[in-house]
Amino acid sequence: MTIKITLPRHFGQFVIREWTAEDARQLADIEFDPEVKQHLKLPLITEEEFINHFQPRGWAIAANQGHIVAGTIDMNTFEQNPKKRELRILLAKKYRARGFASEAAQFFISCIFSAPWTEGVVAVIHPKNLASVALFNKLGFIHTCEITTERQVYEISRTKFLNQHHRRASP
Repeated sequence: MTIKITLPRHFGQFVIREWTAEDARQLADIEFDPEVKQHLKLPLITEEEFINHFQPRGWAIAANQGHIVAGTIDMNTFEQNPKKRELRILLAKKYRARGFASEAAQFFISCIFSAPWTEGVVAVIHPKNLASVALFNKLGFIHTCEITTERQVYEISRTKFLNQHHRRASP
């Protein structure tokens, strides 16, 4: 069960593209930022080990015609239901509140729901990550359950997503 995503995908201020080896340092700067790192479950490695063994997941969100890594976005099978996809997005501080996250997430949610077998999209969020909670609430996700006290599940169903887009498209 795969989901087709055609890349690169250009947006007004950024592009979503495949990773390159040259992106390692920029992604490390984002993932090892103490403010960002507090909400992530990263393996216990050093920043240099991360760079030397660069194996990013997902795709780069890049600004400046694709040369500056602004963040990352990826999706995986949700551990509790294989018919749902977990969407994860991470942006450098200076690229937040500029629409990058919501535009990139909306694009990926549309791609995920283009697969007819997909039942829902989830985001697993640390409850203190208020920016992520706000982003996914804005996108129509609702809090559905708790995996642990540090892993809260927000979800949007296929029906709710299609209804939201139908309302937006209607005059």
